[in-house]
Amino acid sequence: KERGAVRCVVRRPSLLSCPGCKRFSVCAACVGAGRMRWHTYECSVYQTFNGMDKAGESATVRMLVRYKLSTEPKVGEWCDDKEPISLLTSLQANPTDVPPDQLANLARLTSLPSKDVANLIYQVRTNACEVQRHGSKAGCALSVLMGWHNHDCLPNAQPTVDEDGRVAVRALRNIDEGEEVKISYIDALQDYDERRKTLEQHYGFECKCDRCATEKKAALKRNMDLKRNYLAGQRR
Repeated sequence: KERGAVRCVVRRPSLLSCPGCKRFSVCAACVGAGRMRWHTYECSVYQTFNGMDKAGESATVRMLVRYKLSTEPKVGEWCDDKEPISLLTSLQANPTDVPPDQLANLARLTSLPSKDVANLIYQVRTNACEVQRHGSKAGCALSVLMGWHNHDCLPNAQPTVDEDGRVAVRALRNIDEGEEVKISYIDALQDYDERRKTLEQHYGFECKCDRCATEKKAALKRNMDLKRNYLAGQRR
């Protein structure tokens, strides 16, 4: 089922460049849908940046600018067929290590409170899904409905981003009626210790799924056996 779409921000020769800022491109479909008109608001913000700020522009700045514009009544959401940016506030935001000077600079550029800047960055890092084009990473996509899925180290579904930019959650096996659809927030091929560390550091929780419970019990047994063997060796 479709869960939104990746925004057309990949710079490619085949895309149509904005004649105003000359920095961003959109595809023909976006132009046909009238999204270039929305970009005029976005473009006007970039025109206020000085040369150094423009040189340091990033996808993070664009995300923050779009968030700010979407909350302004005269502008609103940039299109009607994607998830509202305002729904971002419903996503979990686990604090990560972002340098204070970077947050201050982003807040200055976008005229957003530092608290809002930090929260949006945390939400992206906690919930974003990697976008691949032709087998290599091209960016990340943020889908609110995808972010609402709970984690399991033996997931029955996985988030994907199609070549046309559509974000979807696809079943990995048959899912029974009434069974919760769960995805893995991390690489499920990692061993127990690696998964536990990643989940605690980046997502702030200890996973207690069936797989983790089984592997935790096995790890405790191994440690007890090692301790028992060590003590037995000391008595000899």
